[in-house]
Amino acid sequence: MSVWVRDPKRRRLIRIEPEPKPELQFKPQLKMAQERPLNDIFYPPRTTLPSCFNLPDLGPNVTFELRPHYTQMLPKFTGLEDAYLFLREFEEVCSMMHFPNIPV
Repeated sequence: MSVWVRDPKRRRLIRIEPEPKPELQFKPQLKMAQERPLNDIFYPPRTTLPSCFNLPDLGPNVTFELRPHYTQMLPKFTGLEDAYLFLREFEEVCSMMHFPNIPV
């Protein structure tokens, strides 16, 4: 850190740099953790939990198609209404949909 001192002869401010202390010049090397890319730090590997849904085996000859008019029947959740009431209405609409050759 520099220090400003007034020179009495020239009547000006002079900046004086203090001499560095020899013991502070060399900082000890700290052992750091093993270097790794930033991608590993900011995006750690994600583990997925097993799904609680058991999907039935439909077999090789059964096809399933979800048509657009089925998705339009589903209620839209905006977050302002009661979540339990929304789920109850969602289950009612889903219970009305029956697909041939697909067990419920």
